[in-house]
Amino acid sequence: MCPKLYTELGGRCDLINRAFYCPDIRHQTKTTSRQAQLVMTRMLRVFRLLAQKHNLTYWLGHGTLLGAARHKGFIPWDDDVDIFMPSEDYITFFQSVAKELPEDIFFQNVVSDPALQPRDEEVKTYGLHQHKIVGIDERVWNPRLRDRNSCYRYCKAFNCRWHDGLMVDIFVNPSVSWSVYPLKLMEFERFLFFVPSNCKKELAGMFGEKWFEFPTDKRPGGTWIHFTVAKNLKDESETICIWTKMSGP
Repeated sequence: MCPKLYTELGGRCDLINRAFYCPDIRHQTKTTSRQAQLVMTRMLRVFRLLAQKHNLTYWLGHGTLLGAARHKGFIPWDDDVDIFMPSEDYITFFQSVAKELPEDIFFQNVVSDPALQPRDEEVKTYGLHQHKIVGIDERVWNPRLRDRNSCYRYCKAFNCRWHDGLMVDIFVNPSVSWSVYPLKLMEFERFLFFVPSNCKKELAGMFGEKWFEFPTDKRPGGTWIHFTVAKNLKDESETICIWTKMSGP
C-alpha cells in the first residue's frame, strides 16, 4: 500500500503576504522514513516558492526525478532530495534569496558552515574552484538546505562536525546542456516542480531503459535518522544523536 502523499495528510505550504504558512506535519505519519520525507517535501516546497517569487531556475534530478516520474513522490526508500541550479541563479539565491528561508531551515554552504569547507589537500587533489562570492560549491561540498530539527547518522558514524539535518542537496551547474530546456512541470507529493525537458532520456541514462518499472527484487535500504530539537546551530552540532532505524514502507 502506497503511503499518503503530503497534501493527503493535510499538509500545505504557501507564501502569503511575504510570510510562509508551512506547518510541519512530520508527525502525521508513524514511520521515521515517511516522517523524514514529509520534512524534506516541506523544504522543497519552500524552495520552490522562493524560486518562483524571484524567478530562479531549478529542476529536480537524480532519485528525486525518478520518484516524481515513477511514483509522483518519493522513491519509498529515498532519504534526501536532489535539485539542480545554474550558477547564476545559485549566486542570486546565495546572496539574497536564502535570507528569506524560515528559521527552521538552515542554508548550508562552506561559508555558513565552515566545517563543510574542504581541507587544503582536498582542494589541491580535486582541483576545486574557489568562487569569489559563494566559495566552493562542487559536489560533496555542494550547498544544501538542512532541517534544524533532525540529523542523519553520518556525523555520528564518521565524527564530522558539519550540520547533519535532513537535507535538500543543491547541485550547481556552471554550464547547462541545451537539452534541459524548456523545463516542464511534474507532480511530486501533489505539488508541481520543474524537471528537465529530456527527463526520460536522463532517467534511462542513470537507471536503465526500464527505469519506469518498480524493482520487485529490491527492499528499502536502512538509513538512520533521529529527530531532535536544538536551540541553535552550535547546539545541534554538539548533539549526540540516539539513532532510530528508518522502517521500510
